[in-house]
Amino acid sequence: MARWCPIGRSGCAKVIKMETRQWLIEGFEYDLWANQIWIDFAQKNPQESFDRVIHHVLWAEEIWLERCTGLSAPPNDFVRRLAAINARWVQFLKTEDLERTVAYANTSGQGFKREVKQIAKHVTDHGTYHRGHLRMIAENERLEWPETGLNGWHIVRES
Repeated sequence: MARWCPIGRSGCAKVIKMETRQWLIEGFEYDLWANQIWIDFAQKNPQESFDRVIHHVLWAEEIWLERCTGLSAPPNDFVRRLAAINARWVQFLKTEDLERTVAYANTSGQGFKREVKQIAKHVTDHGTYHRGHLRMIAENERLEWPETGLNGWHIVRES
């Protein structure tokens, strides 16, 4: 049974789509903020393991964007490329049909289909997962790691 909506069903559907769009865009804004903090940390604490994980996160953001848009990543140095890919994701999400289905093959050649909104959420979750990985590496090396949780991003944005 459909829930009652004070602005009508089609009006509520538009509001929900806009909230989803903004929620996904904010996810990429947070993702960039947190990734940049970890890049700064890795530059101050050079370790091959940090570089491997950070490059993997960037590679995943690039490949998913290419799967969704057909556009290749801009050739830049690492930090600029990260910002450019993030900006492309945000621009893409501002206008894209979030329910459009994208057919793609994974790195093993297996075919799948996902909606754009599912892919976008996966990309930001993937970054969060691997930032936890970076934290574990830092802890194992007895390094004081940066706090890059979502709540910290909200605090920074509000100040």
